[in-house]
Amino acid sequence: MDQSAQRDNLADSTGSRLVERLATRPVLALVIYAIVGMALIGGQMYRVVSMVGQDTALEAAMSYSAAISDIREYYSSTVVPRAKAGGAKASHDYQGIEGTIPLPATLTIELGEKTSGRVDGGTFRLFSRYPFPWREDRGPRDGFERDMLKVLSDGTSETYSQVEENDGQKFLRYATPV
Repeated sequence: MDQSAQRDNLADSTGSRLVERLATRPVLALVIYAIVGMALIGGQMYRVVSMVGQDTALEAAMSYSAAISDIREYYSSTVVPRAKAGGAKASHDYQGIEGTIPLPATLTIELGEKTSGRVDGGTFRLFSRYPFPWREDRGPRDGFERDMLKVLSDGTSETYSQVEENDGQKFLRYATPV
């Protein structure tokens, strides 16, 4: 008899002995079934909670992004034209200059910087493949941002997201074009 056949016979006999013991000890069988069932339920719950957490994070990111976009759009279409009609000027270099308001992109960047400090674990960043020359560090910083620019600029998707892990914690990165 070869080794494979011996292993099969051993497995069959071990399985048969286990079934016999469980048949004569119903309480042991129930305990084993309960442990296996709890392990399966626990694994499924972990998977569902992880999925719900990711879905919740994605929904929050989408809402935050939409709110910032709505503010920028309102500012661009309503505030800036009224201010210009009243004699104000829009500039990236508006601080300390009387009668000057921030450009819509400048407002968005500064609003994102201000709110990022308030959002627990969240940050906001506006950047471009063609950043303003007077702004430092507004181009892509890493592979995610470079990949996102490529995907969003070729029109294959309207959003780009990715779950990443850093120091043992998972976080969602979400981007949408402006």
